[in-house]
Amino acid sequence: MLVLRNEQLKAFEENGKQDFVNRAKLFLLEQYPIQAKEYSQSQLEELIKNASDRSLNYGIKTEQGIMCFIVLMFEWALDFDTNLNYKWVQPVLNSKEKDEEDKIEVLFGKL
Repeated sequence: MLVLRNEQLKAFEENGKQDFVNRAKLFLLEQYPIQAKEYSQSQLEELIKNASDRSLNYGIKTEQGIMCFIVLMFEWALDFDTNLNYKWVQPVLNSKEKDEEDKIEVLFGKL
């Protein structure tokens, strides 16, 4: 029987997170080259990690959902979820009636 220690599980989790950050970074550099190149590689990685943390606060947990959240940041504003110019976003993101997919669908419908 294979037994994994907590340290090993944490290492797998960190590797998975870094893999997502790398894929998200490549996506941004390909799809939003002008905006993405305004940041250093480390700044872009931090932006992605920050977006991931923020999206979790709204119940957006999947890689696809987090990537959609990041796309909205690049389409509207990096702080679209708290920016007063997008105050209509807060009720959508904080809705207890909507699941992740519904929230993304509503937000992407406004693009």
